[in-house]
Amino acid sequence: MASRISGENTEASKVNPAKPSYPVISAERDAGNKQGRYAGHMGTIPPAGRLYRFTGLDAAAFGLYVSLAAVLSLATAPVTAFVQHVFPDPATAVFAINLAFYASVGLFAVAAAWRVIARTS
Repeated sequence: MASRISGENTEASKVNPAKPSYPVISAERDAGNKQGRYAGHMGTIPPAGRLYRFTGLDAAAFGLYVSLAAVLSLATAPVTAFVQHVFPDPATAVFAINLAFYASVGLFAVAAAWRVIARTS
């Protein structure tokens, strides 16, 4: 009975107060792990991948956008005459030009970004 009162040979006397009871991540153990113990958890920033590189489809979408904008701004008389011949109403003609311009550029842009869209969806 005296051993229990004095604290000898009990579970409480076996606990080392200098050693914490929770797991400790040592720098020596994780020195070879380049990503760290919590890699892949929320809050970590992944390295830039191949999905963010500039591709040929990006160049095609950019080129199409610039060339169509140049044609529509520099050659207004022939474009206006052709569109007004097809669509007599001016509001419909403007809508048709905008629809054709943004649909064609938008298709190339979506095709260029398809991998990123599929990954984030």
